[in-house]
Amino acid sequence: MYAVIVDVRDEAAALCSKYGFIPFADPERRLLLPMATLRRLVDD
Repeated sequence: MYAVIVDVRDEAAALCSKYGFIPFADPERRLLLPMATLRRLVDD
């Protein structure tokens, strides 16, 4: 597994970007969180 992909509501997108989620070009509300970022978040 290389990343976590989520579909978020508009109001949640800003919060998710705070944690390192990267937006896909299309659709806009689909976000990707690389596993390396997730590991850093969990280790903190």
